[in-house]
Amino acid sequence: MLSTEYTRFAQNLHLLDADVLASSLGLEPLEAPMLAATLREVARWSFDLAAEGKPVLREELFRKFVVADGTEPADGNYDRSKPMSAQLKQLFDLKYNVKLADSVGAFALTPLPARVAAVALGSASGIRYGGRGTRDHSTPRAGRGTRR
Repeated sequence: MLSTEYTRFAQNLHLLDADVLASSLGLEPLEAPMLAATLREVARWSFDLAAEGKPVLREELFRKFVVADGTEPADGNYDRSKPMSAQLKQLFDLKYNVKLADSVGAFALTPLPARVAAVALGSASGIRYGGRGTRDHSTPRAGRGTRR
């Protein structure tokens, strides 16, 4: 179930390498500890929500950590006063946009900064990274013969 995968993602954000992730999100090295603390807060909140028997959904993460209180995520009223809200939005959106591909064992095409973030996210968060778009050319693609 995709909501279970998103819950696992949110609960494991604290395991990420904040230095690598901060760099890929355009933060200064001195901001990495703040990012790490914010990721721990998201993970803690996600565990608490799951303990109440509720799934962790992208919309709920947005309400808590990204958008202005009392607004809907779809309205796009982002609250810049919430710690790391822009960076969290990027991470939440990245996971949301690749979760279907992950669930069927495919790789999502993402821009380079997202690929770097995906490396930092790694298996701890459930995002798989396929490298630099390389593949084993000895393995045939569906509908094609072997490449020589």
